[in-house]
Amino acid sequence: MTRRTTRPTLTPQQVEAERIRQSLLDAAADDLRELVELLATTTDRTNFGATEFAVRNIVHRIGAKAVETALGGGKGGYDGSSRTCPTCRESARFQRWRSERVVTALGRVRVSRAYDHGPLRQAGHGPPDVALGLTAVDLSRGASEAVALAGVRTGFAEAATKTLPKLAGLRVSESTVGRATERVGRDVSERLGRGETFGRKATWEWSKDADGKAVADVSADATGVGMQGENGAAADGRMAAVGMVWNAGKPGQVRYVCGLTGGLNALGEPLRKQGAQVGMDRAGRWVAISDGGAGLEGWLRGNLSRAEAVVLDF
Repeated sequence: MTRRTTRPTLTPQQVEAERIRQSLLDAAADDLRELVELLATTTDRTNFGATEFAVRNIVHRIGAKAVETALGGGKGGYDGSSRTCPTCRESARFQRWRSERVVTALGRVRVSRAYDHGPLRQAGHGPPDVALGLTAVDLSRGASEAVALAGVRTGFAEAATKTLPKLAGLRVSESTVGRATERVGRDVSERLGRGETFGRKATWEWSKDADGKAVADVSADATGVGMQGENGAAADGRMAAVGMVWNAGKPGQVRYVCGLTGGLNALGEPLRKQGAQVGMDRAGRWVAISDGGAGLEGWLRGNLSRAEAVVLDF
């Protein structure tokens, strides 16, 4: 008797994975060919350097096509039903499909999504935008993070022309860097105002001092920040207050809070909350560090009462 074999039932996730795999093999065929031809023509002398960036750019293109392929499998936010218009709060109905290019950390990706309109037709909206985290500047969450970080560290113009293209392979305009950085800044300010903390919650294993006590280090300072007026006009710089909690000798174990408004007086509670998020209360000893600036020692002692000493930092 012939035994009949039954094929295992695939889960929806497995079916979708196979769809993406097959579609990606077709979409990225030219990119894969370019990649292998590049690697086949390099030598030990040329493998590193310019070749690294060329490989990265090709891999980014393949990754962008993978994301685009995955997004193409959904309904783009269309579920056949009406939604509430965020502008007029009336029932909004599906109007059309809209296709746009969105800048991601991997490059530009075409996203097709449903577009709804309220009865007053004051403004349309794309329901998937909220889920995808898209904004008026059309940057993905990952790209927004990279762009804002570069904008803060090197300035808008240098971020657009040098930092982002070289370090991340991203090419955006100076104005896009500016809008994204300012938007992230407003979001951070609002979240801090609601008492939120940032970073993963964890209990650090605090480094020990000569007495064998676990030590949490804290500090505060003020630093000058260059400013720019309207239309690039010159403007006076401002002082930003900065607070920090860190675990000495443990790279990466540091939490910052900073702000341009309110001075150090606005940072006490946010800094204590960030410290609590990493188990600062479990450290046997707190040590504060100050550069001797006016008011810093008093602020440290007043806001971090467990600090046993304030060390002068030269």
